[in-house]
Amino acid sequence: MTRMAVPITLEPRTAATPRVSSLPAILLPYLPLVLTLIALACGIALRGMAFAADRSLWIDEAMLALNILKRSPSELFQPLDHNQGAPLGFLLACKASTGCFGNGEYALRLPALLASILALLAFALASKQLLPRPAAQLALWLFAISPYLIAYSAECKQYSTDAAASAVLLALAAGLLNGRAGFWRWVLLALGGAVAVWFSHPSLFVMLGLGSALLARAVLGKDRKAVYAVLITGSVWISSFATVYAVNLRHIGENRYLQDYWAGYFLPFPSKATDLFWIVEKLGQFLAYPGGFAMAVAIPIFVGIATLAKQRNGKVILTALLGPFAFALVASSLQKYPFCGRLLIFLVPMMILLVASGAAELAAMIGRNSPAIAALGLAFLILTPAIESRKQLCDPKHAEELKPVLRELQSQWQPGDRLYVYNGSGDAGAGPAFEFYASQFALPRDRIVLGGIHRAEPDEYLNEVRAMAPGGRVWFLASHEHRDEVIWLRAYFESIRKPGPAIVRPGAGAFAYDER
Repeated sequence: MTRMAVPITLEPRTAATPRVSSLPAILLPYLPLVLTLIALACGIALRGMAFAADRSLWIDEAMLALNILKRSPSELFQPLDHNQGAPLGFLLACKASTGCFGNGEYALRLPALLASILALLAFALASKQLLPRPAAQLALWLFAISPYLIAYSAECKQYSTDAAASAVLLALAAGLLNGRAGFWRWVLLALGGAVAVWFSHPSLFVMLGLGSALLARAVLGKDRKAVYAVLITGSVWISSFATVYAVNLRHIGENRYLQDYWAGYFLPFPSKATDLFWIVEKLGQFLAYPGGFAMAVAIPIFVGIATLAKQRNGKVILTALLGPFAFALVASSLQKYPFCGRLLIFLVPMMILLVASGAAELAAMIGRNSPAIAALGLAFLILTPAIESRKQLCDPKHAEELKPVLRELQSQWQPGDRLYVYNGSGDAGAGPAFEFYASQFALPRDRIVLGGIHRAEPDEYLNEVRAMAPGGRVWFLASHEHRDEVIWLRAYFESIRKPGPAIVRPGAGAFAYDER
């Protein structure tokens, strides 16, 4: 039998190609973490830039700095000079910083910077637990670029610790607000609140909001253990605050000058229906400063409130976020806490959570049909505080650059020159900042007249000028001016002397007047 050959066609064998996931798909699970790290890095960098700018102390910083530098730690427990008030923990932290790093601006502002960074980290934890992921990411970015949180991170004032206390308390309470039990959650919240009141007086309002939310849930849920836990935690908070009040806060409350200074920012009591306009006006001002937003942000706030109210545990979280506003208004009506400006920076973390919740919900709703419009809305929301942050870094709200003025004045000083320092009217003038910087410059003390405080008797300024010996140039130094007084004094100098060189920097200036 003959075998037939069957032709066989051999084709090159193609190796099986393994399935390889694309790079974006691999990285996608890590995107939230990457965005969080970028936001934190951005926020820390912006705060570092504000700190590194090394601006001159403005009047409020200078007045507080003089207390910190001139007093021993134990003396900081007493009423402060220059009508200043600050939490003891913050004062002692600044005193410790100057003891370690010297008496310069960096040392005085270091506690505020560290508090601001702590606030950023704590807020990242709080937002992650209290909001859905997209809203939490948006909230962190808004917090990172918030203009006045950045600005006050580089000032020797306690406002950064106010924001930090709020953020830390929210982070500590987040698990409990979400219904998670645990002995150590209560312990940490109790201890956190007990410490917070030593660094931030308005942290009490935050604790009252948190306590109200947790107590209401425990009572409505008939959870006896949770009720006891809230009451014990609240007792720890109140005991700590009572101690703070006895040794520090009562002195501030008894200061008549501060009461008069903030008189326009106490909610009228007893309140009438027309006082609702007062509340609306002050809340609107709060959105701009220290909130850093345009008024249009009220829309996502209302949407955020409605959104949270529908979520699981949302009503509890909402009570915790809105409670501090309500308690601050109650304290304002009792003339215990002004509802105004930088004193409300402790409310910014709560406001940002509400804004982010509503903005994320609006973006999701609009984005189903018009993704571009949703993206533009979010861009506008972020752009407003971003622009304000840039402005605050380039042109700070409280710029009073007296230090470079004094440096230039020292270089132009001539034998026979004299200096008159405008000391203002109690809440104005170059006196405190000049006193802080005077030792750094070789200006003859016997040729310097530090003006008095004469708001009710402006002619006294002229008497001080007339008492200066005749002959030679007279320099007039001013910063944080009460404008009418400075214009009036300069006009008087020009009426009796010939204007000479001028040294002008943001918020400060020195003007020479020669004999005619």
